[in-house]
Amino acid sequence: MDKSISRRRFIGIFAAGTGFAAASGQSEAGESPVCEWRGTALGAVVQMRVVHKDKAFSQTLLRRAESELRRLEAVFSLYQPDSAISRLNRFGCLAFPPPELVDLVQRVFRYSELTGGLFDPTIQPLWKLYAEHFAVPDADPEGPDRARVDAAMERVGLPHVAADRTRIVFTRKGMQLTLNGVAQGYITDKIVDLLGNAGVENSLVDMGEIRASGHNADGSPWSVGMENGGDVTALAVTNAAVATSGIRTFAFDAKGCFSHIFNPFTGRPEVGFESVSVVAPAAADADALSTAFALMDEQRVSMVLREYGKGSAYLSGKAGGTVVLGSA
Repeated sequence: MDKSISRRRFIGIFAAGTGFAAASGQSEAGESPVCEWRGTALGAVVQMRVVHKDKAFSQTLLRRAESELRRLEAVFSLYQPDSAISRLNRFGCLAFPPPELVDLVQRVFRYSELTGGLFDPTIQPLWKLYAEHFAVPDADPEGPDRARVDAAMERVGLPHVAADRTRIVFTRKGMQLTLNGVAQGYITDKIVDLLGNAGVENSLVDMGEIRASGHNADGSPWSVGMENGGDVTALAVTNAAVATSGIRTFAFDAKGCFSHIFNPFTGRPEVGFESVSVVAPAAADADALSTAFALMDEQRVSMVLREYGKGSAYLSGKAGGTVVLGSA
């Protein structure tokens, strides 16, 4: 599977080109009330579904949603060299940054506090270190040596990031951010808000982090695929978001020993579960928590969920079996 789309968990996922697609479900008049748009953003497959009796209205609204998606992609994408975050990483400072970037960076501080510092988007130097290490033929299968990890760790640490509406700045040279552990969820929420503000009560937006509003065309909950010990099981979702992280989603090495989820305190990938899925009211929250929970044990996940107070976690162990915690 293409690693760029391996986090996509929605059962109805399609590897189709950008544009509108035929949707399932029929109204009494014989026409489907579901309008669907498919494409790619942030290096992955995207699907947006709107349930509305006026097809022309739905298509116009989805074009607006696509435009908003492209605008936000130009803020958060590490794939685009001229995106706001790419420029911040290149220069170490960004004056008058887009308000969405400031908003998300400030939210990240709250996620970090909630998870005891385990959610830390300044791990990008570690990502680059491991990517470069395993890109070399005959790379040491044990990963980069401790000295190189320690050197990268000198450029990791959320307290060394300052952000307000006038600027975002790194206080240590060579630091970089990756918001890939939360940006998809954040953009998903923004698109859902756009649809809701236009009067759409029933929609599903899937950027890997999925948010379902209302119901499907037949009045049933939306069906979302969730990782469960290597399998995908259906989860009925209404007015909630789902995000999944785990060792199957991406690995730097061919054997799959080095995941993309780093412990910011040790500099090593230390994922304790096969996969972690989080159900929460907002996709950004589910996205961030699923990443941090992958580095925790069950007791600590339970503590964070109690403090968060609004979500549930599905923890699939490496030896099999799934534990459900929180208000599932």
